[in-house]
Amino acid sequence: MTAFNFQEKSDVFKYALLTTKISSIIAKVEKKQFLNDTEIKTIQRGAEFLKKLIKGSLLINRKSDHNGLRPSQEVLLTYAYALSALKETNITENSDIIKLFDTLLKMMNELINKKTLSNEQLIIIKKFFDSLSTLLSDEAQKEKWFDLAPEPIYRSAIHS
Repeated sequence: MTAFNFQEKSDVFKYALLTTKISSIIAKVEKKQFLNDTEIKTIQRGAEFLKKLIKGSLLINRKSDHNGLRPSQEVLLTYAYALSALKETNITENSDIIKLFDTLLKMMNELINKKTLSNEQLIIIKKFFDSLSTLLSDEAQKEKWFDLAPEPIYRSAIHS
């Protein structure tokens, strides 16, 4: 069992929720439904998350720059899960992880700009976010992070 600090746990929760929302939005796009402003903002947050994954990949691969992005260790824990999720997409024949994340980022930017993605692209991006959401949620459940809430304070304890 890995010991996670509070920030790492927070990130896992945050990104599990974000990736679940994105999967739901992609399902809506697959049905040819229009996205509202809130959904576009969620896709934008997903694009920012992918940029963080690219920065983590730059750090891991000891590269200094990619399209103006600099290395960062901000989401390194989540990065490991994202690599596993990438394998689920079947686009990993290209071994350059940075380019794979960049491809997903370009797809997200297309959605933000209300451009149409092919069915194949939608399947790839949805599969990535579905897989990542499952991996992050499973980790939180395995580590029993949902049981972190403090015990309730009972009235009798307050008035004693």
